[in-house]
Amino acid sequence: YVNTTSSDVSNYSVISSLGLKLWIRFNNQTGENETYVKDYSGNSNNGIGFNTSINSSGALGSSFNFNGASSWINTSTTGLNISDATYGITLSAWIKIDEYGCFERIVAKSPNTNAKPYTTYGLLTDCNTSAYFHDGINSVRMEIANQNEQHLIATTTSLNENQWYLLTGTFNESGARLYLNGVLDNSTFYNTTDYSPYTRSILTNFIDMDIDTNNN
Repeated sequence: YVNTTSSDVSNYSVISSLGLKLWIRFNNQTGENETYVKDYSGNSNNGIGFNTSINSSGALGSSFNFNGASSWINTSTTGLNISDATYGITLSAWIKIDEYGCFERIVAKSPNTNAKPYTTYGLLTDCNTSAYFHDGINSVRMEIANQNEQHLIATTTSLNENQWYLLTGTFNESGARLYLNGVLDNSTFYNTTDYSPYTRSILTNFIDMDIDTNNN
């Protein structure tokens, strides 16, 4: 994840190094391939790919394809604990959804049990069925866990399939915010137990990070 990102007219990504913990370009550069991606943050949180494929066409340069069922990238987690993020945390990714599905991970750090909280922190698709929070639209969300409960902020904008978006979620003492293409989309943070507004507190307990499109 990174603190800030922007692009110029030449389609070069410009990223601040301040507080940078993980920066994966997905650009198939020297030494990289479908099973190995480099962390350019300098923290050596390099990723191992499983069942991924490289696409020469991306939002900025190349991109990686994930099949939505059995493909992901797993990274180490040096410096990626919430407790290390004294001033908060920012997660940012360029995404293009080929086929919208519920609770597909984009980038996530999760406990190793299939129980609440399912995601320690991460960016995911939301769910567009009436049984869930944002029914009827293809929204995406940022999740943060605390005290075995899940908390989220989701876009009010419905994302189109087969279109690139820059998705950025921030979380700090002033609350949570979710941006699409650099524009603030939502700033209301919810507890998923009763969908009441939620206030930040200390978060702990982490394992390795996954970058994928699985909902397991």
